Amino acid sequence: MMKFTGCLGIMVSSLILLLVCSLTFFSCVSGCDYSCLDKPMMTPSRLVVKFGDPTSATCVACQQACFPLDDSIRNMEASLGTSNINGSTVTWTVNRMTEWDLTPKCFYTTATNDQCCTDLPVTVYKSPESVSFSLNPSGPLTEGSEVTLQCDVQNIAPAGNLTVTFYRGHTLLGQVKSSNPTKEPVNEIFSMSYNSTKEDNGVQFWCEAKLELGAEGPQPPLVVKSNETTGNWPRCQHCFTQSSKNKKSRRKWEDLVRVLWGHFSFSDEAMMKFTGCLGIMVSSLILLLVCSLTFFSCVSGCDYSCLDKPMMTPSRLVVKFGDPTSATCVACQQACFPLDDSIRNMEVSLGTSNINGSTVTWTVNQTTEWNVTPKCYYTTIMNDQCCTDLPVTVYKSPESVSFSLNPSGPLTEGSEVTLQCDVQDIAPAENLTVTFYRGHTLLGQVKSSNPTKEPVNEIFSMSYNSTKEDNGVQFWCEAKLELGAEGPQPPLVVKSNETTVDVETNSKPTDDAPSRKLCRFILCLTLLSREDFLYLFSTNCLGIKMLSSLVLLAASFTTFFCCVNTCNYSCPDKPVMTPSRLVVKFGDPASATCVACQQTCFPLDDSIRNMEASLGTSNINGSTVTWTVNRMTVWDLTPKCYYTTITNDQCCTNLPVTVYKSPESVSFSLKPSGPLTEGSEVTLQCDVQNVAPAENLTVTFYRGHTLLGQVESSNTTKKPVNEIFSMSYNSTKEDNGVQFWCEAKLELGAEGPQPPLVVESDNLTATVYYGLELKVPADPAPISIIRGEPLHLTCLAEGNPKPRYNWTLPSNRGHSSVTDLKIDSVDFQDGGQYVCTASNIVNSVSVRFDVTVQENFIPYIIGAVVATAALILIGSGVIYGCYYKQNKMGEYRPTDAFCLGEVRHNTVIL
Repeated sequence: MMKFTGCLGIMVSSLILLLVCSLTFFSCVSGCDYSCLDKPMMTPSRLVVKFGDPTSATCVACQQACFPLDDSIRNMEASLGTSNINGSTVTWTVNRMTEWDLTPKCFYTTATNDQCCTDLPVTVYKSPESVSFSLNPSGPLTEGSEVTLQCDVQNIAPAGNLTVTFYRGHTLLGQVKSSNPTKEPVNEIFSMSYNSTKEDNGVQFWCEAKLELGAEGPQPPLVVKSNETTGNWPRCQHCFTQSSKNKKSRRKWEDLVRVLWGHFSFSDEAMMKFTGCLGIMVSSLILLLVCSLTFFSCVSGCDYSCLDKPMMTPSRLVVKFGDPTSATCVACQQACFPLDDSIRNMEVSLGTSNINGSTVTWTVNQTTEWNVTPKCYYTTIMNDQCCTDLPVTVYKSPESVSFSLNPSGPLTEGSEVTLQCDVQDIAPAENLTVTFYRGHTLLGQVKSSNPTKEPVNEIFSMSYNSTKEDNGVQFWCEAKLELGAEGPQPPLVVKSNETTVDVETNSKPTDDAPSRKLCRFILCLTLLSREDFLYLFSTNCLGIKMLSSLVLLAASFTTFFCCVNTCNYSCPDKPVMTPSRLVVKFGDPASATCVACQQTCFPLDDSIRNMEASLGTSNINGSTVTWTVNRMTVWDLTPKCYYTTITNDQCCTNLPVTVYKSPESVSFSLKPSGPLTEGSEVTLQCDVQNVAPAENLTVTFYRGHTLLGQVESSNTTKKPVNEIFSMSYNSTKEDNGVQFWCEAKLELGAEGPQPPLVVESDNLTATVYYGLELKVPADPAPISIIRGEPLHLTCLAEGNPKPRYNWTLPSNRGHSSVTDLKIDSVDFQDGGQYVCTASNIVNSVSVRFDVTVQENFIPYIIGAVVATAALILIGSGVIYGCYYKQNKMGEYRPTDAFCLGEVRHNTVIL
């Protein structure tokens, strides 16, 4: 029986031991906690190292949680390198980086098996072995054809950080980023489409590969350039004959006028008397006809969409009213040459222009106009005029900015008040933004919608609900004139006066005197009962002793619950805290001083003064209590300063304490993340990591330098949290290429850091696809052209992606480029409708040209006029011979046969 019992005992004890070990195992093997408050800190926080190079990192495992060190484990886990532990510091060292993908982990494990970890992101890189550029197809190209630009990058890592940029000469054509997530070296091929033009002939194309590894990587980023490939585009054969043809045409007109005018300037006095009037009339008619045709062929509209258009420097001008300014225009690169056959200038209502070759310089000594738009242009020998406008913004800073409240008297708690900001004599108003402030807290912004260019007075207002905390707070506003990158930097800001608000509260102090009197009565009753019982029932009777103990216990509980909750916060002589509100960074030391009373707690021997807090120590010196904390490790605490008089009156004041932590990181993203479509709704998202307290956090969204909106957190948690803020935004085509970002601001009031803590996100460049918009009329006026003249039609549209063009012709003659159609000499078969269609992935647009070809009647008219003039001359000669030469004796002329009447013959006697 004993053997059986012994075996059974061993089995039961073994089962119990197994159960205990299993529970211990599953309780000890816990996941690694990455969100612990006192987590390991890595230096650097991110590591970028070249493959084959040495590297190292240091980890401070904890500040306090892993102490005492003998009861914890600290180390770093990594598949490469060695770690050295020195107290709470762990150093990781690698002699030669030979792995592409690794993530060292620093951790500590406490005596209670709590494990806290931090990973070290490591990026191992290798610069490109070679970068080469090529064209596909590789042979000579045809004007207007589509070619593929190709860039080959060999043996690069990591590919996800690679950006390839294509260039035409020094002009950036586009960028392509790799989406390959591979960590090890790879070969990548990047390409983009390009429409060739005749100007590309002889131009060098190339590409460059840039490895952008962030602030921890090489600075500047690694860049490797490719070879340069010269484009070979056959030129069109008719392009160089147009100018000479036009010169010959001009000379023919000039010769014709000169011949006709010279012909009718015949010097014979007798002839001029008879035919002068008729000749002048005929020549005047012909000259009027020629000038009319020349005028209507020369007066053409200004073309803003020409390929070789004037380039302004700067492209936009911002100038203060009354200041001098200037701008330079390079009229053309090639189209206005030779310079002797073209006109270059700038049209302005103010200032002077100076022409030097193809460069025009515009100068103004004093800007005295508010609305001016200089126009730079050139006119070729073919009477084609190409123009570019220079946008000019003339500004004037505000003369004064004033703030007021409406109503202006003392406010009532909870009432609505209008904040008003008056801005005097400001221009241009449409660039003005007014911001309202409560102390250092931004309340809101209002932008002007006034398009007037000249100075105006503007009034801005916003509604606000007053609270009792506004009493004694200063309200104000500021006016900011944001004129873009070309304007003053930083932007012009004028602040208003500060107005102190007086708020009357409706609350009345509570009087808990009756409860205190009741408390004192019960306390006295308890004390009397305790002494009476001790005196009357000092026997050995067990039942009486038990009864007295129950009565004493009931009285004590009654006294406790009645007296403990009697702290009076509205007493006249209440404790005064310095500071009245405390803002402290987590982990920093802090202190506060309390003067318990001015008079009520005297004499000091009969009162109690102290501070209650869950952290720190207090030191009492007379009526002053000093509270000190060596290291703030609690997120939510409210120290209480109090005094209790001899009559058990207790008066208290709380010290509001805000413990903060700045955001660990702020990131911006768009939802959806791909290219956007014009007019679509997109969500702007801002992720803020590990911030406290969240309720004091304000996130601001920006488009470039323009504020889009602000979102405040409603999270009342005191401890660090991760917050996601978002706002809706309707995309426009102007957003293409614009950088969007956000900033997180921790506004902790006047007692917090000044200026407030601000952490900005990275910039994200938006890509917006938008539909095509014609830059020429969709249905231009019908075109009537003379047979044999050249025809030039232009079709131009703007959009993203760039448009593709297709021409539909009434005949197969002519040649078209991307935007232009040219026919050197039109015939009747070229008459009809020409349709140009431009399209991209968003939409397509069309332009229809109705062309009518007419016969050239001008040579016939000129021939008829010349023939008539010749007949008149012949008839005049006949009349002259018949009637004015009859007195010449002995002469016979053949023209006498045409004379009518008697002809006398004189006889000569021999």
